[in-house]
Amino acid sequence: MAASLHVRKFVSGEPNSHLVCGICTSVFSDPVINVSCGHSFCRKCLQAASCCPLDSAPVDHAAPLVVNRALESQVDDLDVYCSHGLKWDENKQDYVLDKDGCPLILKLGDQLSHERLCEHGLLPCPNKPSECAMIRKKHYEQHCLLCPFKPCAYADRGCSFEGSDVDGHQRECPFKGAQSAVIGQQTAARLANNQALLTKVTRLEEKVGDIEAENSQLRLDVQSSKQLVEGLEKRLALLEDSLRKSDVLRLSRVSSLRTAHESWLMPFQFKCIGTLRGHRDAVSCLVQHQSLLFSCGSDRTIKIWNADDLSKGCQQTLTQHQSSIERLAVGNSFLYCAGADFAISVWSLADYSLFKQIQVWDGTTMENVHTISGLHHWVRSLAFNPQKERLYSGSHNTIEVWNCRTKYNLTAKISHSFGSVHSLVITSKFVIAGTYNNNTHLYDCVTQKHVFCLNGHIGCISSIVASPSGRFLFTASADSHVQLWNLENNLPIQSLSRHEGSVNSLVLHGDLLFTGSDDSEIKVFRHFKMDMGFNPIK
Repeated sequence: MAASLHVRKFVSGEPNSHLVCGICTSVFSDPVINVSCGHSFCRKCLQAASCCPLDSAPVDHAAPLVVNRALESQVDDLDVYCSHGLKWDENKQDYVLDKDGCPLILKLGDQLSHERLCEHGLLPCPNKPSECAMIRKKHYEQHCLLCPFKPCAYADRGCSFEGSDVDGHQRECPFKGAQSAVIGQQTAARLANNQALLTKVTRLEEKVGDIEAENSQLRLDVQSSKQLVEGLEKRLALLEDSLRKSDVLRLSRVSSLRTAHESWLMPFQFKCIGTLRGHRDAVSCLVQHQSLLFSCGSDRTIKIWNADDLSKGCQQTLTQHQSSIERLAVGNSFLYCAGADFAISVWSLADYSLFKQIQVWDGTTMENVHTISGLHHWVRSLAFNPQKERLYSGSHNTIEVWNCRTKYNLTAKISHSFGSVHSLVITSKFVIAGTYNNNTHLYDCVTQKHVFCLNGHIGCISSIVASPSGRFLFTASADSHVQLWNLENNLPIQSLSRHEGSVNSLVLHGDLLFTGSDDSEIKVFRHFKMDMGFNPIK
């Protein structure tokens, strides 16, 4: 039997062993290199293998496969017989040369392209392949003319004639003028099929009617639900307004408590007396100017509050930045705000109009006065001493002191190992730094020596504010707490925990403490004198 499938039989017997895949033990087909061990295998074999069979090195299926061009070229140059020149020998159980087949010897790389066009290729009989043997391509046309099983052209009308002289038969075929019985059967079948389709269409129309009725009912239900939701939203708005009024009414009682220096005598405590709501995202910074409180945050807005009359709520909202607003500062009748959009906006405090969008800058002309260079890490905090003659900058493991009267020359450096300085405040006695290691560190203002470490937080110290006299200190942290300290003995007084996110900013206004947090709220705490519970003996 001649070979009807693609067969590789080499002219010189089995090829050299270095051309044989170590997995399938056949001549390489699309050889690639395993980068884990350097050995070459067939692509399909390597993709299915888990380790190299030669040295057990694992196969990295994520690594790219490199084609072994040298092996591929050697394999393509091997001499093989055309598959259409071979036949199977049952005695030898192998393919042998077929004298009636293709006599050509080919290169393995050209075998497939040749065999697709080879005239010795085998094709089945188009009339009755079960009765006729396979036919060589070069004999195909002759076979079609002489095939003894060639049917009559009117077989679909009932003629059963088969033979090589079909042309002569067709001239006198009795079925030549008759209507095809098959056509009649096909017509009847189509009519039956059409009737079945009509039945299905009727049922589908009924289902569509039911679905449309259900949709009408659903639309009515949706409309009713919308009306119910609108009613609930109105009730919610009324409740929120009532809650806001309740909060601010409590705050309105404390408008006349401001003094230049606090008169707090131990023992005392701070209690939360209300919440300022209005921001839609984290509150990143608070700043005070006279009786005004400014707040900003990730919602890209600046809100203005009257700290002496909090019952009025938010007085005005300023919008200019395209991204979150990170810091605020007040000076020379202007409000300065810096955003994550790399812009600094300057607002007039007279009418809150945008004055200018602008490194040290002149507060009157908005021109660059000086740029402090030579810093080797992010500066996360800045603070002036009370006389505003020195500027302190906090960065990684360093606090640097700059002389504001001599073009910001570096006059001192406080080095430490507590990480980045995230907050700074300068009192008459101490340089106070809140650091990444969750602690607050006190340094002597004159000697710059480390004096004490205030520990109690479990998060980075994000903001610090000292009382006007410098006797008390508030520290805010990413742990959502605010800690009150007595700087006369460096002991904690109270922990304030009313936020549900990192506390990012603090402002002290008389007896009021404002705290801004990631939870989008500003809490208001008030100083209260504590009753000792007994009267001294006179």
